[in-house]
Amino acid sequence: MINKTRFTLAAAILGGIVTQSQALDLLGYWDFNNQTDDQSGNGNAAVLADGAVISPDTEGFSGTAGDYALELGPSGNSARADINLDLSAATSANAMAVSFWQFDIGDGFGANAPTTSFGMLSSTGGGTRGFQSHSPWSDGNIYFDHGGACCGGGNRLRGQIGTSVINGWHHIVLQVDNGSKQIWIDGELFLEQLTGAVVIPTFNNQLMIGAQPDITANGFGGRIDEFAVWDDVLTPLQITRLFNGESSTVLVDTTDSDGDLLPDVFEQLIIDADPDDAIASLAEVLPGDDFDNDMLTNAEELAAETDPIDPDTDGDSLLDGIESNSGTFVSADSDTGTDPNNDDSDGDGLLDGVENPTLPFVDAAQPGTDPNKADTDEDTFGDLLEIENGSNPTDPADVLGNDELELLGYWDFDNNSYPASAPDLSGNSPAATLVSPAVFSEAGLGHSGAGNDRSLDLGASNNAAYAQVPAGDHLKTAQFNNSMCVSFWQLNTDTLVQSSSFWITSGRAFQAHVPWSDGTLYFDHNNTLTAGGRLTIPDARGAGLVVQDQWQHILLQKTAEGNKEIYIDGILQGSQLTGEAFAMSNLDGQVVIGAEGLSFINSFSGRIDEFAIFSKPLDQEKITRLAEGTPAIEILGPPVPLAITSLEVGEDGRTTIVFPAKASTTYAVEVSNDLETWTELIDDLQSDTGEASFTDSITTPNQPKLFYRIIEL
Repeated sequence: MINKTRFTLAAAILGGIVTQSQALDLLGYWDFNNQTDDQSGNGNAAVLADGAVISPDTEGFSGTAGDYALELGPSGNSARADINLDLSAATSANAMAVSFWQFDIGDGFGANAPTTSFGMLSSTGGGTRGFQSHSPWSDGNIYFDHGGACCGGGNRLRGQIGTSVINGWHHIVLQVDNGSKQIWIDGELFLEQLTGAVVIPTFNNQLMIGAQPDITANGFGGRIDEFAVWDDVLTPLQITRLFNGESSTVLVDTTDSDGDLLPDVFEQLIIDADPDDAIASLAEVLPGDDFDNDMLTNAEELAAETDPIDPDTDGDSLLDGIESNSGTFVSADSDTGTDPNNDDSDGDGLLDGVENPTLPFVDAAQPGTDPNKADTDEDTFGDLLEIENGSNPTDPADVLGNDELELLGYWDFDNNSYPASAPDLSGNSPAATLVSPAVFSEAGLGHSGAGNDRSLDLGASNNAAYAQVPAGDHLKTAQFNNSMCVSFWQLNTDTLVQSSSFWITSGRAFQAHVPWSDGTLYFDHNNTLTAGGRLTIPDARGAGLVVQDQWQHILLQKTAEGNKEIYIDGILQGSQLTGEAFAMSNLDGQVVIGAEGLSFINSFSGRIDEFAIFSKPLDQEKITRLAEGTPAIEILGPPVPLAITSLEVGEDGRTTIVFPAKASTTYAVEVSNDLETWTELIDDLQSDTGEASFTDSITTPNQPKLFYRIIEL
């Protein structure tokens, strides 16, 4: 029996399977088994260039005798296989898949390198990245680009894999089908985009295996084997078969020796499954039989693209035969309506086998939810999200969220104790990592101009500088509340270029161009560019609302009622008050300050300061206080009182005082023994932790009566 790899998705990845829309054809296939011929029969032989060679025997992915690979040597040397390949069938179908094995040696010392596994040039959409992959790039991310351009959400799918694929053979599948896009690694779905992927472009028929056509110096380091290009997507079962070592030509072999409409390769799976049973020939595999007893005949398994030797192809505890893929739940015993090739058909993080809407809600083991609906009660919160946060996913009246205004994240960029890390002062979010050339500014270059005030200095436009907060649960309250407010100061030194002030999550879950190169201020959310997700101030630059080389306070907020507002320097300048703004979605916690999320292009020119995220919209009084310079951490309550909260005398007789301290503020401490004459002890005391302390050098036995006071400078 073959070694099955279950199609299990990581909890953070949405489900959904790309389905085959046409007969699968192999456009090109190179196994590099001591030759460079195209094994698809289409005659597209590879030409080895710049040092690429065929490896010694047994150094192909299987390690067996007779298995060779394309040997590319160290990374960055431009070694490659050049191929002229007709890809018009993929363009016409708007569907395409590339599969291959790779042994990535990275930089040769156990780390990743900036390399490209393969690339195809397009003749449309920019002409470069027609279909290509860095798997991975030096930053540990796998990048799958297509459509002829880089690097927007419709062109790019990206995910962090670190060094997990270094120094070993790994199987990669990259595919696009009419707006959906997937990355498979070692037989498992790693990442997918369900909608919004751009169309397959028209190609100029140039394919490079091991290099990027427009930048050959990004050459792959290591070996590549079994490289295949298809004019449609592969099914999960086909990907599993490739990962288990089958040749690409086997997947498209339709030979039917006994004329029973079951391909020989399909029947051979059943013959080989149990060597002790009575099925030993093609003639003994009958279309009407149900070999694996899953309520589907062999012929029905072929049509459904399920595994004929496994009663539960996707491993969700449901027989293939009761998963009709209709999208409608009828019964847990006869027809669940789910997809037999996807263990989580609705992508809500719950396996199809545990979701049964005829049962009451108890917990994640018995959620009582519909396996075909990610949001069973249609309250805008996913089923698993509700369960994990104490809500009933089957009751629309039991919703997440609260009435409390919370500061979810606050980075004032004043504390440069660690040059590459800006602490979060809200206590709720991780620190923001500064990615070069982003740096802390010099003291005095924050929005206030005070001597101790710093900011995030992003330098010139489009230099890929930014600060990044990693993904996590720290913004989930905003999603529960279906509202959020982002407040920050910016000094834009070039308003004529394409730039992003910030970007929350990889898509446009909440982001702004302030302004874009056309002078318009764009405020987007919900990953949508239509009216329900976009609010603009046309020609904000020309109207003098967004100015260059001047600090301005920007505040953007979305309400639970479906309204959106844009405030500049405390004044409402743009609004959508129709209640039609879409719900908050996909807040994975990642915040990119100064560039677009995940692609990190269109980076901001200038400096950003006091970046804050609130769980709910702010009223005018709080917005005015922020625009007047009040730190975000003080907005949730009354101003921090200037008072000593603790005074202790140590064993050495020295006095230590503690008092509340505002960020970006300097204090002096004075002492007196008669409340008339005061002596200054320090005049540069600061703290970004919300509290400051000072220990006097004077000992109390020499001064039996002392008075202290704090002065804010």
